[in-house]
Amino acid sequence: MLLPLTVLAHCSFVKETTPATLLYVAGLLAASVLGVVLLARRVDRPLARLGLMAAGVLIFELFTAPMWLSEHLGRYAYVYHDVSWVMLLAWSVALLLLDHRVARRRPNARALPSFALTLALFTPLALLEELVAVRLGIRSYSSELLGAVSGRQLAGVPIEILYYVPVFGALVLSFYRLWALLLDDAALIPVRRRRWLRSIGIAALGVLLFEVMVEPMVQNLGFPAWSVFFHDINVILIACWVLVLGLAAVLVQHALPDAPIPVRFFAGMVVVTALVLPLEAWLISQGHRVYGPTASGEFTGYKLALWGAPVEVAVAIPFYAALIIGFVRYWETVMDNGL
Repeated sequence: MLLPLTVLAHCSFVKETTPATLLYVAGLLAASVLGVVLLARRVDRPLARLGLMAAGVLIFELFTAPMWLSEHLGRYAYVYHDVSWVMLLAWSVALLLLDHRVARRRPNARALPSFALTLALFTPLALLEELVAVRLGIRSYSSELLGAVSGRQLAGVPIEILYYVPVFGALVLSFYRLWALLLDDAALIPVRRRRWLRSIGIAALGVLLFEVMVEPMVQNLGFPAWSVFFHDINVILIACWVLVLGLAAVLVQHALPDAPIPVRFFAGMVVVTALVLPLEAWLISQGHRVYGPTASGEFTGYKLALWGAPVEVAVAIPFYAALIIGFVRYWETVMDNGL
């Protein structure tokens, strides 16, 4: 009984609804149901597509959960800590509907313009939802996040939301579109030789975008001054991540050259986790990576016997890898196939 009691102790936040938040939940659910009905009428395999999009949103939400708090949504509205399935469903339906609408209105558009247009349509909707959630006392932000942002606000929300929302959308949409290609059984050109400079550039971009966003959760200490370029983000850790992604790609390509894409994808996640976990554990033990009080406050206290890293860190690494690998592989596929 120790683990469940420990987990429950780290889930203390206000779940009870108020009249205003109850209307908010009802509005999101009604909009989500309407969206699902529209999807069922207009797209094939709507539940599979919604499941893929929701998986991407859930992975992102689980990884970034310490950065914000969602309260007053009802005791049955949560899937883990304060991660709410109500908000998850609404974001997933909205992003999927917009992506389908752009594809339907611009059937001949290339991947990059349609991707950018989908994000441009999604961002104001997500921003409006965030503004309402903050006004109703549903959404609040960790002290680490508030300490990392500029202090400028947009209707009571940190102005950095204009960066967070598109990055969130870009990572989740890339993840979804990669798997949607498989769902659609798209005719893809098999590529035997990877263009490494291009792949390194895409990986570096994905890692940088994500690192800037989640920077408030963890401090990077003791690195050379020349390597730091934004708060405490540094080129050494970004280079390490890119190197690990490259090594994983090489190992998977040589070990499983003819395996289906899902097999290679999950093999890549396993390899990345196996390489990053001991490195992350060493950085933590040496004081180079220090998780903030909000993030560490959600740790259950259980650690890996071999490396001593918190269990939550071990779980977060494959989540991170899934979104970054999805981002890299989607854009590699787009460029290789001229999509």
